[in-house]
Order: sequence, then structure tokens, then C-alpha cells
Amino acid sequence: MKKITIIFGVVAVGLLIIDSWQLYFCDTYKCREVSDGILLSTLALIGTSFIILMLLNFLPVRIFNSWWKFARVAVPVILVLSIVVNLQFHHRSGGLFNMDNLFDLPILILMYGTFVVGSLVQIYRGYRSK
Repeated sequence: MKKITIIFGVVAVGLLIIDSWQLYFCDTYKCREVSDGILLSTLALIGTSFIILMLLNFLPVRIFNSWWKFARVAVPVILVLSIVVNLQFHHRSGGLFNMDNLFDLPILILMYGTFVVGSLVQIYRGYRSK
């Protein structure tokens, strides 16, 4: 469990450094916008996972194992979906009243909210199991 926590922590700090120092190469505004969206979504998901991992370090192993069964599937799925949303493949030029970007944030909030609620449910199930 400590190895997983350390890996999540190193990845979160690495993404924060990449985003803060802008260590990626983009020459257009569109490229920077997409890169910032992808890095921010990835950092939010890994940061949330890291915080949950830190809290789970103080709980019994059965609770962590219950959560980990959920997280090892949910984190990659949400990460891929958030990258697809941030790459804006579903947008058309202009869109309906040029409002395509308005739907990105609610989709991301729904995905991350699902992850948090699912994590809480799995933690509760692990707590109730014997």
C-alpha cells in the first residue's frame, strides 16, 4: 500500500511541476488550452486519489482493498474520458450558439463526483465487511 501511495504522490507532484513550469511545447493557443485541460484533469483525478490513499493508510487493509478494487478500474476510465473531453473531439466549429464548451465542465464534474461517491461507497462496504 505504501508503494501505491508513493507512486500516486510522485505522479501528482510531477504533473504539478509540468503544469506550473509549462514543460510541454505548444506554439498555439488551442494547443495550450487543450494541454492545460488535460493536465488539470489528470492532476485533479490523481490528487483526489492521493488524498483518499493518504486517508486510507490509517484504516484497516480490508477497507483499502475494497476501495482499490474500485479505483484501479475507475481511475483509468475517468482519466481516458476526461482526456477525450478536453481534446474536444465532440466539438464542432461554432456549435449550437457557440456553447460547446459549456457542457465540458458539467461532464467533468459528473465524472469526478461519480468517482468520489463510488469511493465512499466502496470504503463503507469495506468497513462493513468482516
